[in-house]
Formats: sequence, structure tokens, C-alpha cells
Amino acid sequence: MTASSNEITNQLRNVWQSEKTAIGAWVLSPDPILAEATALAGYDWVCIDAQHGWFGLHDLPALIQAVALAGAAPIVRVPANETWLIGRALDAGAFGVMVPLVNSAQEAAKAVAACRYAPTGGRSVGAFRPAPGIATTLRQADREVICMVQIESKAAVENIEEICAVPGLDAVYIGPGDLYLSLGHKSKSETDPNILFKIRDTALRNGVMPGMHGETGEEARWAVENGFKHTTTGVDIDFLHREARKALAIAKGVEESKLGAHSWLNGVPRAAVETGSPDLIR
Repeated sequence: MTASSNEITNQLRNVWQSEKTAIGAWVLSPDPILAEATALAGYDWVCIDAQHGWFGLHDLPALIQAVALAGAAPIVRVPANETWLIGRALDAGAFGVMVPLVNSAQEAAKAVAACRYAPTGGRSVGAFRPAPGIATTLRQADREVICMVQIESKAAVENIEEICAVPGLDAVYIGPGDLYLSLGHKSKSETDPNILFKIRDTALRNGVMPGMHGETGEEARWAVENGFKHTTTGVDIDFLHREARKALAIAKGVEESKLGAHSWLNGVPRAAVETGSPDLIR
């Protein structure tokens, strides 16, 4: 595919322009086949998690290619807000990056600068893959590549107005797991939904796309119905585990709870929001 200089070719940007919610999934496995299978389900975007995933930077090109060729926008969550890490992810072909633990406007501006070439940013020209599939020039890469930062701390919530006002920032993404810990809560479900709505409204007012992390289809639906512009339905390894347990239970003719299998995957907390509460639907 050859991108014209004025055409928006990043699938995630196209969904936003259509005023719909981009629905994605999460990839932790280093296996490109599993990443491809996840993307082939029909997701708009897939987050390749280099912060908590079980792979290194050298695995990114194959994972990104698998997701992109399957029709989803590959977004890499980098391990930290470091210019060289962001550059490596983008040089590997990512359509954008998600930067974790951004707590201030200064940190957001650093992430944005790492995503853009001079004179607007500080991204180094050193690879031959500035944005394969979505750009043919450095200037087009600047327009297409997405800079998304995570809001996952009390400090970030307090500074959300300043963060969302940073020029060039495309999106924010709520990380409910770290956020509830930072707020001093015992579980994600204790987080006041009005905090989530404050982040959503502040982002939209500044022309920034607000995202809400989801770990199930129900949580993703909650995000859609509450006006968030991007969300996820779960993680590759969790999809596999859940379907495997379901199939095994059917084969044995028992309820899943009776299988007797013990796995850390069974204990993954999945209640980021109370999906059944109608008063949260706005």
C-alpha cells in the first residue's frame, strides 16, 4: 500500500474521525502467530505491551508486522517514557506508542517530542521504516503516528488539564490498575467513576481522544456507552486460557469451577468498572 501525502491511513485515526469508538485488544505473548490471530478477530487496534509483555525490543518488528497485516493498527506500549525507547518502537514500524505513567504536562511533552521529527520534535532519523504502510515521508509520519499517554496515578488526574493541553498529544488512556493503587483503593471497582468522566471530558475539550482500559467485552461496552474513544476487550493469553477452560468444561460435562485447575490467570482482577450500574451510563 502506498499512502498519498494527504490521505489519513492510520486505522485508529480513521475510527476517531468517524466519531466511533476504536475497540482493541492487548498482546503480551512474544508469538507473532498469537498476535496475528488476535488482530484477525477484527479489532481496530492492538496494543503490543513492551512494558509488561514477555518479549524484548528485538521481537517488535515481527509482532507489529503480524498485527498490521491482519488489519489492525499496531500500537506499542513502551517500557518507559524514554526518547530512545519510543524511537525504537516507531522505527520497528508501530503506528503509534502508548507511554505509561505520565504524570505531568512536562512528561507528556517529552513523549510527544519523541514521536515527531525535527523541527517539531526530537525523533532521530536513523531507520528505513519511519511508518511503513501509513506514510511515505517523514512529515506524513509525523501526522500519522499516534502519541498516547497513560493516566494512571493521582498526580496525573490532578494534572489532567495541563496534560491534555500539550500540543501534539493525540490521546490519553486510563490505566485503572495502577490508578486505584495510587488513589489508595483496595480494588479497581472502588474508583469513583466521576474521576474517569473528568478525564474523558477534559480530554475531549482539548481535542484529545480519551481511552479506558477494558479486560472483558462487557468493560469495553461500558467504555463505548460512556463516550470513551478507544478501549480494549482483554489480553491474548487470557483469551486463550478462558476458551481452553470453557472447552474443557464442556468436554467433561462439568461447570468450569469444578475443573480443579489452579492458575494465576484465574485470579486476574477484571472489575475495572461496574458494568451493570445504569447510573454510570451517560
